[in-house]
Amino acid sequence: MAHNTQSNLTSNMKQPWHQFGDHLPNASIRDLLDNPNYNYRVVSHPLEGAGGLRAPKKHGLWREDTGELLGVVSPDYEIVQNEVGLRFFEPLVAKGLASIDTLGLFAGGKRFWILARMNLAPVEVLEDDLIEPYLLYTQGHDGHSAIRIQPTSVRVLCSNTISWALQSSETPKFRVSHQRGVSEMIDELRRYYLDSMQLWKCTSDSYSRLVERRNLNVGEYFQQILLSQSSADEHTAQRNKHMKLQLNKLWQAYEREAQWLPEAARGSAYHALQAVTHYTAHLRGRDSKTRLRENWLGESARLRQTAMDFALSAEAA
Repeated sequence: MAHNTQSNLTSNMKQPWHQFGDHLPNASIRDLLDNPNYNYRVVSHPLEGAGGLRAPKKHGLWREDTGELLGVVSPDYEIVQNEVGLRFFEPLVAKGLASIDTLGLFAGGKRFWILARMNLAPVEVLEDDLIEPYLLYTQGHDGHSAIRIQPTSVRVLCSNTISWALQSSETPKFRVSHQRGVSEMIDELRRYYLDSMQLWKCTSDSYSRLVERRNLNVGEYFQQILLSQSSADEHTAQRNKHMKLQLNKLWQAYEREAQWLPEAARGSAYHALQAVTHYTAHLRGRDSKTRLRENWLGESARLRQTAMDFALSAEAA
């Protein structure tokens, strides 16, 4: 049974994100719907308080097959079964527009995610440096994680998740709460995504411009990104210490990327951007599992998008 992000692989093909999840590129949607490791049911029951009394304003969410408590919610919370996420991709796969690549769980099923490869031509920013488009679907059963649908991309050279070469205002992403009618809303979003994937065509030109740009002050760029993520409530001395540590890590990432990039791209804005990607993928966070979650759903995802925004905004200035 697949728990957290660890499981046995069923293919020798290379997969994104360093072997996390189950790599199932040949599985049909029917196969996945029949797989209880992923299409497990979640049920809701009123919680019992002290003395066996019911707590009518609180319901528990249980994984039906294991009996594990996943979260606590209000009575009007609508459970969205994993089947909805799998069926989201069904017509896309049937029409040859996408193929399921990897599936996984966090925390024994509190969160479920699907990574699908969009059947669009990859972007070749540099020779032998391809970036491929993916669509990420995530949903939670923990009571506070919304349903998210967003495009992402993977740099084939190192399997790191990177942002589309679009500013955040242009990048389509959705966050849907577990409210009445949520399943119908997800069905509507599928149709929107068929149109929004056309934005992938803008990515190649944007990356190429960043490769050509040589006037970026890398030190200021790194500081600007980190300052955008810092809390105003954090003590100045503590914030400065943290900033210095993270800046050192970003420079480490910059030097590491210089070993991967061809000489023509070294010192460019693209080089600086890939340093941020390397930092979030390998140097930020306690462990690999944390880094994966943060890169897709947390602070690292926002930091990466901020890095893209700043790089493109500076180019236009």
